[in-house]
Amino acid sequence: MTTPVKNPTVKEVSFDIRFKLKDEISYDKIGDYLLRQFSKTYSKSRLTKEGEMLPPDFPFPVVMKQFLTKDEKRLVGIGNGILTVHTVEHNRFEKFRPEIKIMLKFLDDLGLKDGISRVGLRYIDEFKSPSKKVLHKSIEFPIKGFSEKGKNALFIMESEEDILNLRIIESADKPGVFFLDTDLYNKKKKDLNMVLPWLDKAHKKLYSAFESAINPEYFKSQIK
Repeated sequence: MTTPVKNPTVKEVSFDIRFKLKDEISYDKIGDYLLRQFSKTYSKSRLTKEGEMLPPDFPFPVVMKQFLTKDEKRLVGIGNGILTVHTVEHNRFEKFRPEIKIMLKFLDDLGLKDGISRVGLRYIDEFKSPSKKVLHKSIEFPIKGFSEKGKNALFIMESEEDILNLRIIESADKPGVFFLDTDLYNKKKKDLNMVLPWLDKAHKKLYSAFESAINPEYFKSQIK
């Protein structure tokens, strides 16, 4: 359980899972199955541009078919080797987790028991104040590598299990606004039944990274 705050900063949460399908199942068939099974929830569909809406480290550009709720605040995307779940509606993990669980059950029903090559969980937080007032002066978790390009900073933490990317991005068109992008993923092959336990641990790790990056005084001022 995360600490409740007055003004939640989470603007987007996404989950992705990468896998290899059996020869008899195509990605188009997955899309057809998904549309039939969840037509009441995801009533709209569209194709993305090549490479759009993919995680930053996806190895090659693909076109994804997306299925969206009527208000377009929640969506599921399917492409060659990847299924993603996005929301800009929920700012709490407890509300997002059931949607991921439903999609994992959907993949299980398709016979996808193994062959998973990556799972990832990503949060994007938006702050409407100078980054120096919000961010901690030093990120207090082990850093394997650091690079800085222009106004964007990237921290990478790697453990035996997971890799964490943390980016600080200043808005190009909104003065005084910046984004904290935390992305945790695991590239060890696993079975489908291992994904939800990993997801719960990943959420806790991401929240810990978020707390470490935020100025303690700012964080205290936001607690309910």
